[in-house]
Amino acid sequence: MTDGIDDAILNDLEKQIAAEKATFEIIAFTVGGVETKQGKKVAANQKLDGAPSVLYDAIALLITSEAIPLLVKHPAARQFVSDAFTHLKVIGYTSDSKALFEKIGIASELDEGCIELATNRSIKKYLESCKNIRIWKREPLVLPSF
Repeated sequence: MTDGIDDAILNDLEKQIAAEKATFEIIAFTVGGVETKQGKKVAANQKLDGAPSVLYDAIALLITSEAIPLLVKHPAARQFVSDAFTHLKVIGYTSDSKALFEKIGIASELDEGCIELATNRSIKKYLESCKNIRIWKREPLVLPSF
């Protein structure tokens, strides 16, 4: 999560996660967290370079376009997203995340396991997809053939 994220998306995601009785962690550049678009302070559970995506069943990228240049330069950020994709995880994302996908070279490979979080309905779809744990149809794209 980065500064400037829309409170509505965060609030809807948190409510639907709670309704599913699932757990989540906020990962940010610092454990100090972020400030949302409307000024809400959100503490982080983890610092980006200390929380690799391999530790999570799915990820949700709540980022803004202003953060893209920082994320692209940050090795842990690139690795976090790339590993999540390669490990066949469900990836929820805000529309601004598309620029990060392009910069790390996976934009053309996005599949049904990559879901834009724009509405209550799309967040519900994301959480339903998370129940499958992995997107096995992606495996041939990310694993070499022998």
